[in-house]
Amino acid sequence: MRFDSMPPLPEDDHRLVQEAIAANVDQTLSMLPAVVEVVLARHLPLRSALVLETCRSLGGATQDLHTVAAVLEYLNVAALLHRNLEIAENARRQQHEVQQLWGSEASVLLGDYLLSISFQTLTRLGNLDILETIALLTKNIARGQILEISGDLWSVTPQQWEPMIRQKRASLFASGAKCGAIWSGANSALQTTLYDYGLNLGVAVQAEEDWQTGRDPEALSTALGAGRPLLPICLLLHEQGTPATREQLRRELDTLSEAEKPAWLLERITANEMTERMETWMQVQLDAACAALDEISAPLASLRHWATLDTLNATP
Repeated sequence: MRFDSMPPLPEDDHRLVQEAIAANVDQTLSMLPAVVEVVLARHLPLRSALVLETCRSLGGATQDLHTVAAVLEYLNVAALLHRNLEIAENARRQQHEVQQLWGSEASVLLGDYLLSISFQTLTRLGNLDILETIALLTKNIARGQILEISGDLWSVTPQQWEPMIRQKRASLFASGAKCGAIWSGANSALQTTLYDYGLNLGVAVQAEEDWQTGRDPEALSTALGAGRPLLPICLLLHEQGTPATREQLRRELDTLSEAEKPAWLLERITANEMTERMETWMQVQLDAACAALDEISAPLASLRHWATLDTLNATP
């Protein structure tokens, strides 16, 4: 289970976000109807829920805010198309046409299209503060992706993984929380505080997803093939055990073929019993998220509930 499949959006919110996702795409163009289906299949309720619930918790009305949630989904899929990180589960099973596009030159064009309609959609919305927030988000995602591909997969330390993920993935959550605050009319200090909450929550979400990926043979192999640094591997090679044992692990890894590495890593991640280490690491991020909420007097029970390990590790 991936954390950002929890919690489900209220039915009306889910419908309105999905309608906004479909409404802004020219589905008469070749391939775009299938791409829209993939976007809808990848729709992650937590990210959209964060936008809407932040606004509601601060006393704001969510009319038209579903459009901002839709834009976050466009940007998420655009980033995946540009980076070719993974094939959506729905694409593997049902969308053969999109499956062929993932990893091709056409995928870059589709990613560019989603970026362009994101800004067109936000311009029509007419809120310059939200437009500026999303513009910064796109820059952060690009910076995070540059950091990801700039180094050797096996040399990435946990200290390098975190800033990369803060920009590449967690900034989507942070920007969502900030946009919800902007829409509610919150002042700039409150917007910044909620941005910090979303940023730390987003890092914890990605850590949990990395943990699930690292324990799934197929997902692990796919991630390594795409050059994705995973937090459990960063911890295993650069923090777990003594310096001598870590050096021995890296030497052993160097002797393996690419095909042999996933099984070797899977065995050692499990053997080193890293569950406690990963949960401790995630708890630090969640504590930072809750510390941001402590600065706010508004009732934020839903946001605080999401920033718990029980929720992070829950199954639907």
